[in-house]
Order: sequence, then structure tokens, then C-alpha cells
Amino acid sequence: MGEMGSVRPHLAEKHGTYAAPREQGKKRITLILVATIVLLLIAVAIGFLLYFAVLRPKSNNSTSDTTTTNSSTKTNNLITWGNDGSLVEMEDGNKFTYGNKFGGYWVFDPANPTNNSARAQSFSPALNEEFKYGVDRIRG
Repeated sequence: MGEMGSVRPHLAEKHGTYAAPREQGKKRITLILVATIVLLLIAVAIGFLLYFAVLRPKSNNSTSDTTTTNSSTKTNNLITWGNDGSLVEMEDGNKFTYGNKFGGYWVFDPANPTNNSARAQSFSPALNEEFKYGVDRIRG
């Protein structure tokens, strides 16, 4: 009996070291579920990127082409820049007051839609001016 008593603690140690088959199955199912969810999230993210990078710009370009040709006759009396308190009239006739208490101004140039001479604040360079690191302050 003394011999058998020494074998049993050894078997108990083995059982403690190796997981039961049911626990291994649960871990495997959980791992498969987590991997599936991660793959689905990656697929959704890629789908959103493709939609916003490829499909949506094409649909916006087709509508903006007709808008610019229709509004090109209206641009003669159009205000092209303004600062705090200026009244802005949009192409569809809506109006709003531009508010910027920091001294910035907006710019709209129908002849050059990529005009980036607008300025967010009086103390920062305009969008088309070079930002000098170490000289211009970064305020966040």
C-alpha cells in the first residue's frame, strides 16, 4: 500500500498539469469566436475605407460639376472673403453670419477653388503660408 500511495500523488499532479478535454474545447471555441469577430471588424473597416476613398468622391464629383456650371453666372456679385460678423450667402440662397473672435477670416474664390489663403486666427499663418517650427507657436 505504501507503493500505491506514492503513485496517486504523481497522477494527481499530472491531472493538475493537463487541462480536461472540456476546458480545451471551450478555449478553442472562444478563440475561434474572437478571431472571427476580429476578421469581421477588419472587413468592415476596409469596406468603409473603400466607400469613402473610392465610391463617394466619384458621386460627389458628378453633382459638383453641375452645381459649378449653374452657379458660375451668379459669381459676379459674390463676396470672396470675410471676417468676424460678415454675412455669407450660400449658392442655395441660405445666409449666415460668420463668427470668428480670434481675428481669422474665410476665403472663397470661384476662379480658384483650391485657394488656401484663409486664416484661422490673427496670430497663426494662413493655410497657404509656411508654418515655421520653433518660431510659430502651437496652441492646442
